[in-house]
Amino acid sequence: MSLIRSRMPRLAAAAIAVITFAPGLAAQDLRAAVEAAWQRQPIAQARAARADEFDARRAAAAAMLPGPPVLGVEHETDLVSRNEGLRKFTGEIAVPLWLPGQQERAQAVVGADRAAYDAAFTLARLALAGEVRDAYWQARAAETDASLARSALEGLLALEADVARRVKAGELARVDGNRASAEAQFQRIAVAEALARSLRAAETFRALTGFAQLPANDEARDTTARPGPDTHPGTTAAGQTVEAARARLRQVSGDTRDAPELGLGASQSRVDGTRPWEQTLLVRMRIPFGNEQRNRPRISAANADLIEAQSAQGRIAARLTAEMASAERELATALAALPLAESRAALARDTQALIARGFAAGEFDLPTRLRAEREFKEAEQGNARALIEAGRANSRLKQAYGVMP
Repeated sequence: MSLIRSRMPRLAAAAIAVITFAPGLAAQDLRAAVEAAWQRQPIAQARAARADEFDARRAAAAAMLPGPPVLGVEHETDLVSRNEGLRKFTGEIAVPLWLPGQQERAQAVVGADRAAYDAAFTLARLALAGEVRDAYWQARAAETDASLARSALEGLLALEADVARRVKAGELARVDGNRASAEAQFQRIAVAEALARSLRAAETFRALTGFAQLPANDEARDTTARPGPDTHPGTTAAGQTVEAARARLRQVSGDTRDAPELGLGASQSRVDGTRPWEQTLLVRMRIPFGNEQRNRPRISAANADLIEAQSAQGRIAARLTAEMASAERELATALAALPLAESRAALARDTQALIARGFAAGEFDLPTRLRAEREFKEAEQGNARALIEAGRANSRLKQAYGVMP
């Protein structure tokens, strides 16, 4: 038992050192934490490459031709048969041509896809902000529990020492000393468990953001603006996805056949070895036809994508409305609980002080003194958790509104 007692302060100090001085970025504010976490995300790292992709697609849709030219070379001879001198050399350049409205539809698809990507990019950043907020409040709650557990342990250690002195002086029975020691040992276990939870939560936050310390909570509790679901990034992303699907449907519905080709070439030929060479000019037009086998699968797939996007848009709007209402109720409940928790903590603190003085004067027995300590600890924990929950509910409300830290 003495070994446990001697190791507990050192274990607590080591855990606190790990939490405070773990390698990583210095603590700033929640906005900086979100930015640090965002820079670690693959979608953020690929942003420049995606921009290059859309620029290339836009340039291709704005080009004079829908595809690259094709060079054709042909040679005809009777060398392997009669060998009478028949020779013919033909060269041709074939270029694809835009169909009426095809280029405009291709440009519209590129623009819609880029808008959908930008909206999804913003939504992904907001989703990450929600993860950072949750990890932050989880770590803050665990840190607060560990701090309160250490404070309670300090009070019980002082009580244990006082009871031991009075037992030795014959003022209290030996069973009271055992009770005080058992209560202190139980609190030592609670401290170790709270520190372990705090370490895990801090490591989770550090792995997400790179921050070695928890930042300050810079989110104001008052949220005067009440944006609706129409302005939420989730609604914007869903709407842009619908527009992109609609643009693709218009494209496949309009491009019912492949692009025609215009060929320009020249040939040089002779019928036999006794005839002179002749030069001719070649003009060729290739016009593909469309059919149901080509067009129906593409149109059906694009139409299905549009239906799915529209259905998802409706579900997202309903979900966002429900989340906003739920977050508002949660914040109102948390704020209503704050004064009650503060009042309970104040009463428990006053009761604990009165019974502590009465126990020192011999007016109360040890079980009453220990019960007052437990009630005071529970009230302090309840008050601290009420503060944490109010801050967490405020962050969740901002997250539901689509407001970044």
